[in-house]
Amino acid sequence: MRGGPSGMLGADPSQLGDAKFDVDVVRRVLRFAKPYRWMLLGYLGVIVAVALVQLVPPLLFRQIIDEAIPRGVGGDDTLLHVLAGLAVLAAATSAALAIVDRWLSARIGEGVIYDLRVAVYMYMREPASEAEPLRHGRLLWAGLAVATVLTIVVGLFPTPVYDSAGQAAQALPQDITQASN
Repeated sequence: MRGGPSGMLGADPSQLGDAKFDVDVVRRVLRFAKPYRWMLLGYLGVIVAVALVQLVPPLLFRQIIDEAIPRGVGGDDTLLHVLAGLAVLAAATSAALAIVDRWLSARIGEGVIYDLRVAVYMYMREPASEAEPLRHGRLLWAGLAVATVLTIVVGLFPTPVYDSAGQAAQALPQDITQASN
């Protein structure tokens, strides 16, 4: 396995030609992530916390099997109840961290995408010294607004959107067969 960033891409070196890894390009890309650095650190913290919380249930189940169940047979089931409660708490904590993980991921990803769109828009708005500026129509802006709203709705509420799409897809063949009769 090759070292360095080009080794992670898995590309055949002969296909890359004379392309080189440019530090300036990385700096330009990281400039878009800079406003989200604290959220990125929080996101990494959540990932570490999820990994640690996921270590807990197997350890608890080992204790339940090795210690709590034999004690419970003797009449003392307090340890079993405590360990079972801790297992439920670990599951709830894992679910809460998953929600925070998804929220941070969406917030960072959508923020970077928005910033990139703004940068492209600003680039397109500033005409070159000799070039004529591009003309943007209302239809383009309406399409962009609809796409943005749909992206946000699907990102925030995916289940209702998928359920509605599934119901519409199930109803479609029935409508087609009834129309042909």
